[in-house]
Amino acid sequence: SSHRCSKFAGGVRPRRGPRRCQRADRASAMIQTHLGPVPLRRPRDPEKIALHLQKEKGAVRTIGKSWLQAKKGKEDDHAQLYRSALMQSMMIAATQMDLQDLNGRVAVNPDTGMRWTPQEATAREDMLKAKKQQMRMGTAPVPMRRLSTQQGIAKQSIILQKHICMKRRSRTGTIKLEYFVIDTGKLKIFHSPTDFAKVKTVYDLADVECRYENVAMPGIGEPFYSEYKDRVKVQLRERPHGPLYLYADDGPTARRWERAIKMSKYLVSASDKEALAFVVGRLAGSVMNKGWQALFTYSKEMIDTKHTVKNLAMRLLRVDISRGWTKARLVYVQQIESEKKRKEQQEYAAKFLKEKMERIGSQAARNPKLVRQNMVHQIQTKFRQYRQEKIFDRNYPLGSSVATRVQQAQAGTTMGSAFGSVTRDDALHLVLNDDSRLLLKTRPEIFCSKKSTYSEVNVPVCHLGVNVSESFSMLSFTELDEDPELTHLAKEGWAHFVNLDQISSVILHSERKSNSKGSRSELSPSMTKGVWFTINGPRVCWCRKLRTYVDSKTREVRKDLVGATNPLIVGNCLAQGQRLRWFKVVVQVRSSSIPVVKLVRDEEEDLFEDVHLDRPGRRDNRSGGERHTQMVLYLLGRKFTSDFVLGDNPVYPGRFEAEVPISYDEKALAALDECSVGVDIVERTEGSDSGSVIYAGKIPLWKVYVTEPGIAERLHNVVHEGLGEDVTEEVVSLAETLNSSPGRVSKTIALSPPSTGLDIIAPARIELEVNARVQESMESTRCISPELQGRGPVTSLFTSHRGAWFDPKLGEAKFFASRVANFIELAVGELHFPDADKVDQSKLFRYHIVAE
Repeated sequence: SSHRCSKFAGGVRPRRGPRRCQRADRASAMIQTHLGPVPLRRPRDPEKIALHLQKEKGAVRTIGKSWLQAKKGKEDDHAQLYRSALMQSMMIAATQMDLQDLNGRVAVNPDTGMRWTPQEATAREDMLKAKKQQMRMGTAPVPMRRLSTQQGIAKQSIILQKHICMKRRSRTGTIKLEYFVIDTGKLKIFHSPTDFAKVKTVYDLADVECRYENVAMPGIGEPFYSEYKDRVKVQLRERPHGPLYLYADDGPTARRWERAIKMSKYLVSASDKEALAFVVGRLAGSVMNKGWQALFTYSKEMIDTKHTVKNLAMRLLRVDISRGWTKARLVYVQQIESEKKRKEQQEYAAKFLKEKMERIGSQAARNPKLVRQNMVHQIQTKFRQYRQEKIFDRNYPLGSSVATRVQQAQAGTTMGSAFGSVTRDDALHLVLNDDSRLLLKTRPEIFCSKKSTYSEVNVPVCHLGVNVSESFSMLSFTELDEDPELTHLAKEGWAHFVNLDQISSVILHSERKSNSKGSRSELSPSMTKGVWFTINGPRVCWCRKLRTYVDSKTREVRKDLVGATNPLIVGNCLAQGQRLRWFKVVVQVRSSSIPVVKLVRDEEEDLFEDVHLDRPGRRDNRSGGERHTQMVLYLLGRKFTSDFVLGDNPVYPGRFEAEVPISYDEKALAALDECSVGVDIVERTEGSDSGSVIYAGKIPLWKVYVTEPGIAERLHNVVHEGLGEDVTEEVVSLAETLNSSPGRVSKTIALSPPSTGLDIIAPARIELEVNARVQESMESTRCISPELQGRGPVTSLFTSHRGAWFDPKLGEAKFFASRVANFIELAVGELHFPDADKVDQSKLFRYHIVAE
């Protein structure tokens, strides 16, 4: 009996007896648990049925485990038998469930929704029992057609409707009417619209071009057929001579055809087509799908009802622990939800970080043009905000009394200046060869330019008024008149000028200029402070110079070319990175004497008392204590500054080197003969790190190496242009003296204080050790600056050159000062560093690059 399988939770079986067995037979079996007794499932007898198939007519099988397993040797016919037996068993189960519902408390007619009357219930029960018996005996029909397979789906598919298509024949060019259907990525063409018409041609739609056309569209080549207004134009690869026109009854249908043709290229494999056919079959057999869905819904309702009744019974039996169980269950559910939420958040965070890292890895650098635009926009925005705040607080510095840079440049200023130029004829003599110079003498008009670009004058060191013209095309300078009321007359009409587009370089902290008076330099007291800068025009030549002198016999001014034969070879070699010779000069200070200045008047004038220099060791009462002086050395266009040294006989430390390129011509050094070695002695001003010049002096390079006493006897009378006095000197070229001397000499330079119109007793001096030599370049290429190359506006970096700017609104070589850029952008391509550099492991980077 069934109660023999029951047991208690503790594992002790109940006592057996006839009375307990009879009670168990009358009532359903129960299982005792810690939550109370639970009814067991009623025992069921195995069901025996006779199979419906003709081959197995009369064969009886018991429904149980593995009852549909195929027999050996009959695996081929097992599929049909399996489907038939499964369908037969499911129909028996469905009939049994109808009987249970009919015998239950709720017996409702599904067609009317009313309860069955006793007569109807009895008649239906007899009918269901007869049907069940027929199913057991295998005599009732089994609806096998509802079991859909791939072959069945193909048979159950609906017959597609045929539509009109038009095409033009390739040979005759006439229009032909045919019919078509679109089926599983294929375009099938028929002769007639009947259901049983044979397929004439099949086209693959995987690689075609199609377009929807309407009768109202412009540019339609082929006219529409009959009264149709919508069609699809299909260009096939098999028909290059003309397209097919598929006519639809309305626009939406034509649009769907177009979308279906375009989507046909995605149905490339047989599996995709079979899957699509399966979906179509499922949609076609929707009645069977609804039956299965109703069966599953009914089963789920029965299971849910039993589960709910069981839970209700247990709640009623265990009311005392129900509340605690409910609370514990809610706490447990809350913990489970929290853990689930935490895992979801972790997965989301990991996914978010992964996507962000992938996006960063695939993200390209911003466009330089966009970065530049954003930078300029930020600068403009911040400046506007600053300007508005300062204007509101009435603290904006650029008021009505403040002049801009442009206004200041046009107004001009007065400064100590000097101007030297090379005339047009001299410049042509420097660069032309012998034949061209002969042509210059015979036909000078062919070398004349239409417009002068600078004033061919030489102005000594003095105070000049310097300003920029209103058109920003030239730099004007004029000598100041003694009468201040007449100064404005010389500002524009009588001023000298230099075109701004002819400036090749501007050198800051250049050599201090001074006028020559006899054998010494004359330094103006008003020019002992400040910084000098030099503005250079285009470079004319290299290693060549025009030396001007007066013939002692004929008293005529003559000009001789000295230096290299080819005046452009050095510039070409520098631009192409070829090897050159370099003239190198090294200077060191051996001794110096910088006394306190004592000046006396002429004996004929008795306005001043006679004074003389202090003796060594004594200090001037007006000097205010010990002096700190500094030496500034000018050598081959370079400026060197020493440290401040205390005392009257200082030895300025340092080893000063300068070098310039020269050609391989033996006479190239002659162009450097008159390059001067200049010395300024600067005294520190109290309370400041800077100072003023108290002594200055210079000497040309050729005089440094003139040491033979017999040379003075061979000197001729030479008058240098611009000095205005006779000088009995003859220049001895460095090309001669360096070949005969070792190159290391000591030279004493006399230093003069600022000119005050008084005579100087025992001026200061400084002794220099000079070492000059010509050597080969150790490197194949060297970095040179535009100032050294000096070939005009092409090699310059200054915004004042009109030739370097182009404004599409103004035209070529024209610009406004307000449109000239006020910043420089450097685009760095590649940086190469030596592989032997050591790496500091404590730093994150090896190099730190700063652009200033």
